[in-house]
Amino acid sequence: MISIIRKIIYGIIGILIIIGGVSIYAYSKQQSNFAKLKEVPPVTEDILEQIAEEEIEPEEFVEEEVPASSTNGIRERIKSALNSFLHQDIKIVGIGDSLTQGVGDEHNAGGYIGILDRTINAENQIATFENFGKRGNRTDQMLVRMEEEEEISESLKSADIILITIGANDIMKVARDNFVDLHYLQFARERVKYEERINTILTQMRELNNKAHIFLLGIYNPFAQYFPEIEELGTIVNDWNRTSNFTTSQYEDVTFIPMQDVFDQASDNLFADDHFHPNSLGYYHMAERVLEFLTNIEVEGGNDEEENGTTTGE
Repeated sequence: MISIIRKIIYGIIGILIIIGGVSIYAYSKQQSNFAKLKEVPPVTEDILEQIAEEEIEPEEFVEEEVPASSTNGIRERIKSALNSFLHQDIKIVGIGDSLTQGVGDEHNAGGYIGILDRTINAENQIATFENFGKRGNRTDQMLVRMEEEEEISESLKSADIILITIGANDIMKVARDNFVDLHYLQFARERVKYEERINTILTQMRELNNKAHIFLLGIYNPFAQYFPEIEELGTIVNDWNRTSNFTTSQYEDVTFIPMQDVFDQASDNLFADDHFHPNSLGYYHMAERVLEFLTNIEVEGGNDEEENGTTTGE
């Protein structure tokens, strides 16, 4: 009888040892997989909030630190457009989110707008720039600023070229609001509202200014290099970019500038330490892409309120 009990006990112990061994193996395998992403911060709600709100302390701008190859490439591209800009008072207005503001530029040099300014005006003062980028801005917030801030509306009235970056924070808001239970359809539904707001933005800009050439820069996928296995992120960004491209095509002298391939095809790191905004090199690549489009348009300088069919009132 005792021997039977002893066998039963030994059998139970053996089973526990096997279960324990399997558990240890599974745990070590899991830790091995996690170790592959040990340098990548997890996408948590705190990270999403940090991306939207955290202030990045910029370093002092030192032009010598900017890669010479990128600078020379941009200046070569602008030479073909100098004849269009020369002897004209061109006004370029940037408006939108943190990409227009230049967040992530470690030189605190104005992001891609600053690069355009320094490049176009490298030898002569050809164009004046005004920057109304604001970190965290979504399409609905940008509309409010256009309607309520007189400085912005007056600047848009007299602009010859308008550059817009907007939409990434609309996507991020969907992620933050539905973080616990996130589905592709939530992004699809919000994209419909995004399209409506982009239409409203362009319509209002045309009411303020019927001659400026408007450029809407596309959205890139900042998480692609860290989470390539999450295919939905790329699909969502592609969908929103197609919406932007289609919407701009419905307006005269409004152009969509794709940006996702600029980041997807880069061999160098183009992101700041927050893994979301471009670093200075990323902004240089953005500026190069924008210049490709700017050099293919004709600009009528000296745009004023009377020519645009707008008045400031008495």
